[in-house]
Amino acid sequence: MNRNSVSPWNYFTRSVDGKYGTCTIENCEANIMAKGGSTSGLHSHLRTQHKINLLKREDATESSTSIVKTPTNKITSFFKKNTDDSFEAIVSRMVALDGLPFQKLINPSDLRTLH
Repeated sequence: MNRNSVSPWNYFTRSVDGKYGTCTIENCEANIMAKGGSTSGLHSHLRTQHKINLLKREDATESSTSIVKTPTNKITSFFKKNTDDSFEAIVSRMVALDGLPFQKLINPSDLRTLH
């Protein structure tokens, strides 16, 4: 049988009640549960007992349609980098990021002198 077959049912015969599949590979004849049409047990049997992995993707060089995996980015890579180093920006970052109360940085008389 061709190992590149997509369906595990190419390696099993379905029982009359549809709850089991019997392996048709030479000298095996294992009965594997396939209740409700589930084929995960069939795939598992083929992979562990016969070294046939039907779920394995082809190499990109062999496949005409390849899946390109993009690297996962951290959430911070989507934000604009902060390059503002003005006094106002530094004080704002200290208050917002460090949780430093603004009242600790400046007293009311200093606020009155700012223009």
